[in-house]
Amino acid sequence: MTAAERLQALRDGGADPDLIETYFQFGRYLLIGSSRPGSLPANLQGLWNDSLEAPWNADYHINLNLQMNYWPAEVTGLSELTEPFFHFINELRRDGRDLARKLGCRGFAVSHTTDAWQWAALIGSPGYRMWPLGAAWSMAHAMEHHRFTGDEAFLRETGYPMLRESAEFLLDWLVRDPATGKLVSGPTTSPENSYLCEGQRLTLAMGNAMDQMIIWENFSKVLEGRLSRGGGHTGWSRAWIINFYAVTIQSLLGRSCQVAAGGHRASFPTAIGEIRRLDGKLRLAE
Repeated sequence: MTAAERLQALRDGGADPDLIETYFQFGRYLLIGSSRPGSLPANLQGLWNDSLEAPWNADYHINLNLQMNYWPAEVTGLSELTEPFFHFINELRRDGRDLARKLGCRGFAVSHTTDAWQWAALIGSPGYRMWPLGAAWSMAHAMEHHRFTGDEAFLRETGYPMLRESAEFLLDWLVRDPATGKLVSGPTTSPENSYLCEGQRLTLAMGNAMDQMIIWENFSKVLEGRLSRGGGHTGWSRAWIINFYAVTIQSLLGRSCQVAAGGHRASFPTAIGEIRRLDGKLRLAE
């Protein structure tokens, strides 16, 4: 039977475990072919682009696609193929520090997209442009790699330094919600998403759920990385960890300018009126 016939048989209710396994191995092959050590990481088109002008420029979208390309790596026994990914993010630190400084923060930040030249600037429509958390989300892979491989040299020399520097940006980026006292991110977008507020469709908000979860995960992994490197055993390092957890992670429960389930609306100076103004200003600046 041809592959098309086997697929049709599955649609008709048949069983074909070998075809499912072949499809799984095909997914591994795509990453094997697109992410060899010493090369660039897997981009939006892999190695199989047949156009001079590829869809989305065959670049790297760091608001989902780049991370998604590497989600299967550790769990399917392809840990060594993450080297191009980590090298790429490490090289982004140069331009990412410049972006962080322009946003008034330490550390390094990356927007939603970049390419082989590894720039980190905010670019495009507000619906995806105003989102500087690409580096922080990418760093979730660092501790995942360490968990699967136990590679202490990687954690010490590559993973933890990048993780810590991305957390430095987040520490400066967070602001306190004047109504709840919680730390929130913003103004940013939930990438390529929008919402209705008082009858208007907007993209910018404070305390977007995606931001809050990425920051929570990032800070949690900083603590995990610190402990994995032997921290937390002296009085000073224990105090640092307790303070970090209390001041930051426990405070990451802020809400956006949308009405929450309990009816609360955050009273940010940049809430609904300013969000509308800033959203329009960014569109005019394109």
